[in-house]
Amino acid sequence: MCQPAHSLVGHREPLEWHTLADHDFIANGSCLQIQSSEFRNVLEGSRMMVRNNTSLFSLIRAGIGITVLPELTMRGIDDVAFLPLADAGARRQVGILRSARAAPTPAVSAFLAALRAVRTEFQEI
Repeated sequence: MCQPAHSLVGHREPLEWHTLADHDFIANGSCLQIQSSEFRNVLEGSRMMVRNNTSLFSLIRAGIGITVLPELTMRGIDDVAFLPLADAGARRQVGILRSARAAPTPAVSAFLAALRAVRTEFQEI
């Protein structure tokens, strides 16, 4: 993720990890889940860790640096650029824990339906 005017936006191919190392990288909590040894070099070169997404988006919008976040985080955010990564293994697993004995509330049922719809949409891509 970067500012729309950032030089990375002109890349035609998905980005390799080493490409990110050449830019001011802002680490975030999601970065700690990425297991790639190539990404470790990018993370170690970061001079800033921001755990709050609102603050992170503000820094990106201001052109302070770039970061990586799950694509779903970007839904509805139009004033930053999301660029795909070449590392197809850079994915995360999302799970839901709930009691098998208790019926889900209407809000939980609606959330689960929305989550299933998003999962289906991304499987089609």
